[in-house]
Amino acid sequence: MTDKKQLDEALQALRNEILNLNTDDSRKQSLNTLADQIEQQIDDTSNTKHQGLVENLEETINEFEVEHPDLTSIINRILITLGNMGI
Repeated sequence: MTDKKQLDEALQALRNEILNLNTDDSRKQSLNTLADQIEQQIDDTSNTKHQGLVENLEETINEFEVEHPDLTSIINRILITLGNMGI
């Protein structure tokens, strides 16, 4: 399976997890914005905002890891896949 396909599947899993997340709307919006940033990044490989995206993913993992382990597992998978893609 290609990294792009893995990333697409992980993004879909992230979106589904966000929908089912038991948290306030502002946190959900923040996660949806992060998912949008990931999609923009993979669609525009010339984009130079890689480091900011990686930092946002790492911060999100730290913020949600205790309360929402499934969510952080998906985000970690995305982070690893992006790394494999050179992002």
